Amino acid sequence: MKHSGRCGLVSLVLLLGLTGAWLMAAADDPADEKGLGMRPRGCHWIMGDGSALFNSERGAFEGEAVLTIDGHPVVADVRVMLLGIVREESDMTLVAVTSHEFHFADGAALVTFDDAWLTPTTEEGVYALSVRAVVETGWGDYRLARGRMVLTGEIDLVAGITSWTVTGKICFF
Repeated sequence: MKHSGRCGLVSLVLLLGLTGAWLMAAADDPADEKGLGMRPRGCHWIMGDGSALFNSERGAFEGEAVLTIDGHPVVADVRVMLLGIVREESDMTLVAVTSHEFHFADGAALVTFDDAWLTPTTEEGVYALSVRAVVETGWGDYRLARGRMVLTGEIDLVAGITSWTVTGKICFF
């Protein structure tokens, strides 16, 4: 009788241990989370164009980007926020920190933190735009994405309009 009690306890501990290991493995797999699709591991090229208008109520540029990610066309709503001016260089170029949010129709999103250079043109308030964007976070399909993008274009700070092209690579781990 003592033997069957010990066997039952060992069986219970083993069953609980295996169940816990299975639950932990399932929880660690982001592809198994309901509503979160995941892209396969590896890197994907991203390219496209975008434009945005300044929304004074939100203090951000808001618009749309038409992108191609790994050969697949997608449209994203974009919000660009100026996080701060770092310095003004001797040629009047403004060096800034910005952030881009790319929101996709399926609820997924990419978020970047950027170094931006706004170089004055001959037209007052209009700057040539050069941005090094680092993909830092995201959700949905882009939850585990990391990458780098380069955005080049123009920004008119008087009219509150910007347009750009983007190229880069997004990797999934």
